[in-house]
Amino acid sequence: MALSPSFTVGNNASVTSTFLVTDTSTGSDIAIANRLLYLYDYSNVLFTGSPIQFPLSAGLTLSPAILTQDFAFAATMVWTDSGGNPLYTVSGQLGVFTGFLESFIYGLTQQIAANSSILNDTLFSKNWGDLRNLIDSANQAISIVGSVYNSQSMVILAQKSITNSNYNF
Repeated sequence: MALSPSFTVGNNASVTSTFLVTDTSTGSDIAIANRLLYLYDYSNVLFTGSPIQFPLSAGLTLSPAILTQDFAFAATMVWTDSGGNPLYTVSGQLGVFTGFLESFIYGLTQQIAANSSILNDTLFSKNWGDLRNLIDSANQAISIVGSVYNSQSMVILAQKSITNSNYNF
């Protein structure tokens, strides 16, 4: 059966610096020797400057530990032969990594659980809600309209809120 190439890229809920890439292809092609993942940011710049190697020996899932912050992306996977020649290409997967943002907001949730009177601080409550809305908006910009640029804009605003956390929370 010929290869029907497909893949997914998503957050790794347990480790913020990693993400999951899963080859969801069906069928096979004995000529395939390697897979390359290209992640582009909102300005169409290649993340890490080169494709991420996803060798066949890695199995169906790869979890690169290369994230230092959240960002929106467009992903392309290329299946190549032993000479590096492209055999199959799948483009158009859009997503946003939000693990660092989610981890921070969960820390705020733990603070509230430990001391619910924090919610009486209207500045804390407002900023906590605003941060949650920015994270959700980053995800919705991808899932609803497929806009990497708008998603990244929301990520940047959320990151600014965290950078100024001494004033916001």
